[in-house]
Order: sequence, then C-alpha cells, then structure tokens
Amino acid sequence: MRKLRCTSMLLVTLLITSSLIFGQNIEKITDIIEQVGQQVAPDTRMAVWDITAKTGQGDKLIVTGETNKEEGINLLKDKLSKNVQRADIQYDITKLPDSSLGEKTAGIIRVGVVHLRKEPSHAAEMISQGLLGAPVAILKKHRGYYYVQMEDGYLGWMSTYAVHTVTPDVAKQWLNSGLGVYKKVIGFIYQEPDAASYPVTDISLASRVKILGTKDGWAAVALPDGRQGFISEENLYTMKEFAQIKPKAKNLIDLGKQLIGVSYTWGGTSTRGLDCSGFTQTIFRMNGVQLPRDANMQVNEGTAVDTSDNFKHLKPGDLLFFGRSADHITHVGMYIGNLEFIHESGMVKINSFDPDAPNYNEHRRHGLQKVRRVF
Repeated sequence: MRKLRCTSMLLVTLLITSSLIFGQNIEKITDIIEQVGQQVAPDTRMAVWDITAKTGQGDKLIVTGETNKEEGINLLKDKLSKNVQRADIQYDITKLPDSSLGEKTAGIIRVGVVHLRKEPSHAAEMISQGLLGAPVAILKKHRGYYYVQMEDGYLGWMSTYAVHTVTPDVAKQWLNSGLGVYKKVIGFIYQEPDAASYPVTDISLASRVKILGTKDGWAAVALPDGRQGFISEENLYTMKEFAQIKPKAKNLIDLGKQLIGVSYTWGGTSTRGLDCSGFTQTIFRMNGVQLPRDANMQVNEGTAVDTSDNFKHLKPGDLLFFGRSADHITHVGMYIGNLEFIHESGMVKINSFDPDAPNYNEHRRHGLQKVRRVF
C-alpha cells in the first residue's frame, strides 16, 4: 500500500513539474516571439509579424502565424533552440507572400484612386490610398481583396478589381518603361486627343502612365492593364524630368496653395480628398522627397529645428508637428513663412501663429510640439 501511495505521489509530482515546465516554456516562447517581433517588425503598419505559441495534441508546442520577414523566422528559430528546454517545437509559420498567389505577387494600380483599408471589407476603415500606375507587393488574398504593401511601406487591404496582377519582373518593367507623372491636381485620360471626347479614366496628381508617343500637344498613354488614351502633353513630367526635381520651398508652397480647399478625408492621400499627412506626403513627393505615410512617422524624418524665440528659426518648407505631447503627434502641416503655415484640417487652408492675424489658430500654436527640416 505504501509503495502504491509513493508511486501515485511521484506521478502527481511529475505531472505538476511537467505542467510548470510546459507553462514556463509557453511564457518564454511568447516573450521571445515579442522580442524578435520588436527587432524585425517594430511597426505593424509596415511589416507583418502575427505569430503566437499554442499547444497541440499531446502537449506539443506549436509556433504558428504569418510574417513577411523571413529573417525574423530564422532569428526566432535560432533563439528558441538556444533558450527553450524542449526541442520538439513544431513550426507552422506562413512566409508571405502566400504561396497560393503563385508567381503573380506584384500588382500595378489600374484605377484612378483606390482605397487601402484596415480590413478586407468595404465597410472597414480607410487608412490610405493608391494612385493609378503605382506598384504594390501582394502578400495574400481574401475574397475580393488583396493584402498589399505600398511603395511607402504601408500595409492594407485593396480591392482586387483595382489591381492589375503581374510578376515582380513585369512590375519592374512597368516602372522602367518610359512612364510619365501627372502634374495637375485632377484630370482625365481621354479616348481621343480631344478634351471633348469621353474619358478612359480619371487621374490625380502623382499618378503614372506609360508614354507611347506625343503629337500636336497630346501624349498617347497606356494604362497598366493595356487600356490606352490621351493626356495633354503639358500635364505630364517624363520620368527623367521628375527624377531631376529637387525640393525648393517656393515650389512646395505653390503646390500646397494649389490644393487649398481640397476637403479632409480620413486616410486620403489623393487630391480628391486628403488627410493631414497625406497632404504633406503628396506635396513633398511631387518635389523629390518621399515621406512616410503618417504624421507620427514623418516626425522622425530630417533634422530638428529650434522652436523657441517666436519661431524665428523656422524656414519655409519646414514640417510642423502637433499633438498633446512630443510623444503623441497627431497632426502635421508645413511652414510657409511670416508665421503662417498650410495644412489639411477640414480642408487645405492657411493659418497663422500670430495672435493678431485674422487666420490665427490658437489651438495649433499651443499644440506645436516639433519642427523638422527635411531638405
């Protein structure tokens, strides 16, 4: 009887010990997953790191999820092999792009403007937009949506209808095929070299099309999906011209003023509707500077500018960042001189830091947290 009791107690002790070790392993694996995620994908707006640890049959440890950071998978496996007692960890991690996409893991936007959404649903929050002719990396598909990464690194869901799918090599060919960049605020591509003809599609500032040739002031152009039409030649930069553009305060201010009155649209990065960081990203892109998508990302660009002494250190073209604190940036605008700044707030408009000015904005004066100079 004593032997049986001792055996039972030993089994209970082993089970408790095993359970404790198992729990410790899960906790340790979770910590390591988070550490590696912080290292390879610190901003989930720009990288996928959706990995967790769970139990499988027979208390097997399974590390599952998806990521587009292959180096992260390798680093994770290395760290787990060195730091976790159990060696029988099963890995079920999907490396994006998903293999179900086949070779067509790139796309080119085929419509004038497409919304980028937080979830694969028409009702989901719009977080950014893509313009005609822009390339995207396709990571996976869910029903009528692709999960894509934009040129600025931003991630989101985009309607499959809006994307002409190609291989990465074909996408590169498109970018090197003699493109033109649209330089007017808003317009159309026409079916004939005549503004009275019907449109092929709308087109917005910074969109790209392939230039097939020019004649009598019109450029014959091709869209990513093969459709063709005509644009006034004076409304296009050639890529050679566009690549030579250098940022100048005068040009930034002039373009910003051309957008005065454009209404505020949450997630908007097209001239059909902008948010605050979409406005600054757009005008800087057209002047040779690629800014990140959001205000709290743009605030890390360039160099700091001293905001003391009644703003006398500021120069036209400086980016102004506003918020509750320096660590909580929620708004961005651009300084244009004489204590004035242009920004998208309700609509694109000009406000002043001068309390005596008719366009004085007390809320923004007190909310200014940082100024950055990016050129």
